[in-house]
Amino acid sequence: MMNQNPILAPLLNTEAGLCLTAQNWRDAGINWLVCDLQALLHKPGLALLKQLKSLASYLGWGGKVILTAAHLKANREGIYKIKSPYDGSILTFDDGELKHLLEKLQPDVVVLPANITKNDSTIWNSWNDAIFPFVHFQDSDEIQPSCDFGVYCSAVDYYAHSLKTGPIYITEVHCREQMLNLFYDKGVQFIESNQPGQDALCGILYNEEGVINITNSEHEFNYQPIAKNCQCETCSARFTPAYLHHLYVHTPLLCQRLLIQHNLSWVANYLKGDKLKA
Repeated sequence: MMNQNPILAPLLNTEAGLCLTAQNWRDAGINWLVCDLQALLHKPGLALLKQLKSLASYLGWGGKVILTAAHLKANREGIYKIKSPYDGSILTFDDGELKHLLEKLQPDVVVLPANITKNDSTIWNSWNDAIFPFVHFQDSDEIQPSCDFGVYCSAVDYYAHSLKTGPIYITEVHCREQMLNLFYDKGVQFIESNQPGQDALCGILYNEEGVINITNSEHEFNYQPIAKNCQCETCSARFTPAYLHHLYVHTPLLCQRLLIQHNLSWVANYLKGDKLKA
């Protein structure tokens, strides 16, 4: 699984991600969405997840799905315990049950918890080849050479350990510059980041020169295009920083959706090589 350029993989179950409809995601040029399994175990919960035909059908999403279990941590006995933030109940399961759930949900890609290959060497037995796995970069030596897999790590670890062998899945990308710099690293397959959406919630827009903070009063009469050659829904409607500045003040929820769509589209197209380099 290797593409010519990295793919932006935004998180669905976040404040920014939940602002958009499936059509909004498609209009922004997003083909891959990331779902956090821990959040799904909180809501809608394990009982419902076990009944689903697939995660994509539950989401009503026709694109590709990445299911990340990277935030799950097993204890020394290999048991996962998830505490509900709603009623305080404890959900308990092991690696075998986790594998069964992952295969039941049928994502296109799964990001496995750290140490899972050390805790359970049988996880690759009868693994569903339709699901491409990414393992923590420090666990890759535990995997049989015949297995087809990728590695994942944070952006900090990626640079600290000079990882080169792809495919690589990057997490914890917290700024625009990090995302754009990863464009030049050909081993990188996916860039998981909520940052374009999170910045948009704060009124920050991306363009080839850097960022525009439309909450600043200096943009009250800024009628210039947001970004050169941008064909996103927001720019195609010819919404200017001045218009968005006033909309953010008076109708913030509507404005945030427009900002999120722009940022996602701008980064996604940059990573495809379609944008002017910043």
